[in-house]
Amino acid sequence: MRSIHRRMVVGVMAALLALGCGGTDDGDAEPTPPEAPDESAPFDPERSRELAEGYLGVAEENIEETPLVRIVRRGDEQLPVTMDLREGRLNLELDAADDDVFRVTRVMVETAEGEDIVVE
Repeated sequence: MRSIHRRMVVGVMAALLALGCGGTDDGDAEPTPPEAPDESAPFDPERSRELAEGYLGVAEENIEETPLVRIVRRGDEQLPVTMDLREGRLNLELDAADDDVFRVTRVMVETAEGEDIVVE
């Protein structure tokens, strides 16, 4: 009976370790951008907000600009942009972090109503 109990405890502990439970997060992991928005998908405000939140903290070098993802500000420099409205487009603003790397600090999601969804 003890052998079964011991195996169960060891199995549970192994599962918890495999899931990362009990470990420490040192915060050194580099944020990676989410998958770019799908141009053919209908606009979904909640999905767009989730995508925008996923870009916060991402380094400039890891951002792939697409028709629906563009950098509009880098520090004090406003970058040239088109004036067309693309519902669901993510406009990224970057600022220099403590490590002198430009990272996303603000994302504005374009909406047809003209009221951008802002994520900071």
